[in-house]
Amino acid sequence: EQAAREQAAREQAAREQAAREQAGLGARFLARLIDGIILGVITTIIGFIIGLIFGGGAESQVAAQSTSGFLGFLIFIGYETFFLTRSGQTPGKQVMNIKVVRKYNSDLNTGTVIVRCIGYWIGAAVFLIGFIWAFFNEDRQTWHDLFAGTIVVKA
Repeated sequence: EQAAREQAAREQAAREQAAREQAGLGARFLARLIDGIILGVITTIIGFIIGLIFGGGAESQVAAQSTSGFLGFLIFIGYETFFLTRSGQTPGKQVMNIKVVRKYNSDLNTGTVIVRCIGYWIGAAVFLIGFIWAFFNEDRQTWHDLFAGTIVVKA
């Protein structure tokens, strides 16, 4: 009986979610572009500071670039986690009036956002197939959405 109630609740949540209007792929792209610019500025500043710390030699430049790349990934995760766990919207998504939600109406949490971030990088690393996937998925989900159980809807 408990399993039947849980299944009915999942089905109801799925129906409610389907009623939400999904965000267009163009709006998603522009939101990511805006966020990419913001993240680019942040990581450039941090990279510059790291460059100053490590000095100017060739070995120092390699160390600075490696450290900067790793920090860039951590900054991306921190940025996404900070904004998405609060409102489901990064600054880019706010501008485009879209938001990330769990497919079955539960709140986004840190674990979900981290899985989404890792999925983002996997989707990008595999010849961008993870993003192209959204063109063929009925819920317009990218790989990072599928991994995390999220969808992007109009806010």
